Amino acid sequence: MLIYCPMTSFSDWINAKLAERDISPAELARLMDIDSGVVSRILRGERKPGNLTIVKIAKALHIPPEDVFRAVVELPQTADDPLTDKHKQITEMLKDVDDPEADDLVIAMLHQRLKQKIKQKLHLK
Repeated sequence: MLIYCPMTSFSDWINAKLAERDISPAELARLMDIDSGVVSRILRGERKPGNLTIVKIAKALHIPPEDVFRAVVELPQTADDPLTDKHKQITEMLKDVDDPEADDLVIAMLHQRLKQKIKQKLHLK
């Protein structure tokens, strides 16, 4: 399910996550084991994190790395996302399958496709 998210940048997103968890920038840097200046530049929107930093952010905040990648590349996350109708179609089709193994396979395929999209967006191909 897509959720409306008024954030406009990764720096907005990461600052909101820190505020939700009551974590200071210095504490995030410590949890990530990186220089606080790097975290500061990311939080100010002066730089976007690289792949290793994204993974460290995810680990420090106890969230899936895919969520951080999605925020970094600013993939659509709003309720008016053009993929919403397709998501509804997929959900309806899965209801008709009634096979947990098929559901797991479809979820795995969609997860893989999301990873591919993120890599393409980051030019990692």
